Amino acid sequence: MSANPFLVAVNPSGLPHPILTQPATGDELLAGMSPQEIATIFWMLRSLSVSYSYTIDGLGTYANAYTITCETQPVGRLANYPEFTHESFDETTSMGTFFQLNPAQVYQGTNAYALDLAFQEGTYPNGEILLSVSLPSGHTILATSSFDLFSRTIPLYLSTSYTGLSGAIDSFEIDAVCWQIAKM
Repeated sequence: MSANPFLVAVNPSGLPHPILTQPATGDELLAGMSPQEIATIFWMLRSLSVSYSYTIDGLGTYANAYTITCETQPVGRLANYPEFTHESFDETTSMGTFFQLNPAQVYQGTNAYALDLAFQEGTYPNGEILLSVSLPSGHTILATSSFDLFSRTIPLYLSTSYTGLSGAIDSFEIDAVCWQIAKM
């Protein structure tokens, strides 16, 4: 998809002036970003396609795929800040899924910026089995993996609060699609 070119003044992080950065905690998953990377994600990111598969021995293989799209043209993001959020619940497997990337919530470190990413899929409602980007306390790791997003490597954990389970992360991928500026 293409968007018309536009000019707008931005703050040092690459965001519109009304959006203030927050102090970095050091726990953000997409750290060490330049203002150009932040600006590209905020202004130009159109969609994220998420797909994955994992196996819990004795319980089965779980797979999911979805695309989160922000239809707001880049210039329209002055008024409607982009957010990439997905929540779902599968009644047949009792698995709940949550994904969030908010490009308007930028964290500022000493010499760089950061974004945070939230992802987890797990048994509903208590998350005894989780595939997530963070390891909850009280959980045992069944498998680890990683995936790349915006040139950053992010850890991925398959974990459980149960005993006696084993499992594997078969695949995990996120593809980003950006708007393209139309040639004049």
